[in-house]
Amino acid sequence: MIERNKNMRQVYLIGTIVAIIAILVPTTISAFPKNIYVSPNQSDDWYDTLHVHTINEAMDVANNGDTIHVWTGVYVEDVYINKQISIIGNGIGQSIVIGSSSKYGVFEVSSSNVDISGFTITGGKDMGIYVYAPNAMIHDNTICNNNYTGIELNGEMAVGCVIENNNINNNQGRGIYLKYGANNNVITNNVIENTNGYGIQIKYSDGNTITYNSLIHCDVVGILLVDVDGLAPSGNTFSGCPVNIEVH
Repeated sequence: MIERNKNMRQVYLIGTIVAIIAILVPTTISAFPKNIYVSPNQSDDWYDTLHVHTINEAMDVANNGDTIHVWTGVYVEDVYINKQISIIGNGIGQSIVIGSSSKYGVFEVSSSNVDISGFTITGGKDMGIYVYAPNAMIHDNTICNNNYTGIELNGEMAVGCVIENNNINNNQGRGIYLKYGANNNVITNNVIENTNGYGIQIKYSDGNTITYNSLIHCDVVGILLVDVDGLAPSGNTFSGCPVNIEVH
């Protein structure tokens, strides 16, 4: 009986330790954030779990907190980002992502705290980048030749985002579009040119900062504000836009 009670205490102690570990180590964040590498043109022995052919393969093995490094190459795919990750291209004109069949964006972001940089993003049937989550960082990309909008932030979850140092050109309709409660975002130091409609449109979204952007040859209006509250755009430059700023 004494031996049995001793064994039971040991089992209880082990169970308690396992439960404490489960509480202290969150399952939603990588305990040890990892780097995942993407390249389409390596020898067969380069590839393994953390060295893959496509961005979507990398997304499949990524966890929150990981970083995906996309090496030079052309990637024909739509990327759905539903994890808190950084995804880093090899530089504009080096890591090129072409939309394949996107309903919304070549990059579609549904997770908070996503960082996208260093890409050329093109060929989207709608948007280049479509965000409906908070705290996205979109910077140092070229976003061009998408059929509707370069970057769109949509809805009340798309708050606290930063769009910075991007070249956004030759997109149909709009360069950047914030709508329906996409509040308190920052749009700064972007070059937006050759849109068939508006360079930047903000609709029913408040508290957004629009500063130091260059708007060039926007066919209708450089910056269009529709039913918004917040600071007036400042420090932006305009060239070849029939109307620089229009407020409704």
